[in-house]
Amino acid sequence: MFFLWTRRRRQEMMLNKPKDAKDVDKRQKRKNVMSFIMFMLGGGVVGFIVSSGMIERLSEGMNVVPKIYFEYDVLFGILAIVSFVLIVWNIAGILRLVRVKGLHDVAGEDGPDPNNRLVGTLLQISNYNFIVTFASFVLAVAYTSGIETDLRPSAEQTFLLSVVLTGAVSLLAAIVLQYATIHQYNKYNPDRTLDMIAYRGERDLFDKMDEGEKWIVYRAAYRSFKTVNALMLIGILLFLFYSLVFSFSPLPIIVLAIIWILQKAAYYREVSKLGRL
Repeated sequence: MFFLWTRRRRQEMMLNKPKDAKDVDKRQKRKNVMSFIMFMLGGGVVGFIVSSGMIERLSEGMNVVPKIYFEYDVLFGILAIVSFVLIVWNIAGILRLVRVKGLHDVAGEDGPDPNNRLVGTLLQISNYNFIVTFASFVLAVAYTSGIETDLRPSAEQTFLLSVVLTGAVSLLAAIVLQYATIHQYNKYNPDRTLDMIAYRGERDLFDKMDEGEKWIVYRAAYRSFKTVNALMLIGILLFLFYSLVFSFSPLPIIVLAIIWILQKAAYYREVSKLGRL
């Protein structure tokens, strides 16, 4: 009887469902069907390419080393340009804040104070700058340590030395600018100061937030969690494609899988810990 009542109740709910909800369900079903068809077509195309041997023929004449004069000079040049733009952008923003006389923390009809918005933008830029310069420096060190520089021509040795020095100087500048940006943030937010040197600096900053700000952080963190989940899968598939085209390289796939597992474990651990409160 309970199951019959449940079934009847579900039928009544479906009949009483508003038309807008039905339209939403229909559109969602169409999207699901189209997504399923696209996945089927994509799988068929990938299967045909792999089985036909097109990947092997394509990889024979393909050069994956971007170069003009030296190996990977294009890669390091792009990283240097991006680092330079971010450093100049960060310096210009800090100088603009330094020239401001007095603090303005008045939220008008158009939103918060422009200086506070600029501080938020500079925090993003400084973080991006640190990531780019750190990656550039690590790539430079890894590349130069993995080759025998003594056997290289003098011009290429000079290029390698300049790459390492540029990466080191850019990384040092990014660290200094990040601390300067945090100093400006603390200047405009004295009640929510951030201490990056302290072990619990970010946790202390989170504890100083009100409930609305914490809700924003929770939502942003969950959106970041979902984005990283998708990017992990995409990264593994890209390295799978790289292994099919060029050579089998298991380490990147293993590293991404481990990071993915650790991210999931941290998420589930936090959920279970908070669920016991």
